[in-house]
Amino acid sequence: MLRATGRFVILHHVGYGRPHWDFMLEQDASLATWKVYHDLLEVGQEEWELLRIGDHRAAYLDYEGALSGGRGEVRRVCSGSYALGEKNSQAWTVRLSSAALAGEFELRLVEGQHWGMRKVGE
Repeated sequence: MLRATGRFVILHHVGYGRPHWDFMLEQDASLATWKVYHDLLEVGQEEWELLRIGDHRAAYLDYEGALSGGRGEVRRVCSGSYALGEKNSQAWTVRLSSAALAGEFELRLVEGQHWGMRKVGE
């Protein structure tokens, strides 16, 4: 069963290493964060690879602009709310709700920090 949980954001991060998107889910005072090298607005039923990176500050839910320490800049491409279903060390099920991205998604641990994400259902 899904339960209302919090907000999510997808940031496009450029100017520091390879351009990528950061997928962030609000978890209490921090953001569970994954890095992905494909535009998540296009994720479908085929599993995409994500890399679980360190949790980020909740300020990134609303932040756009330059990052300190010459780490490039971020631009918000999508934000909204999400409901959490299953959550354990191996898998998360989330229902995203936003104008740009909506539906139920499964994140599952593949190995180490490597995760897969795919849309479930339609």
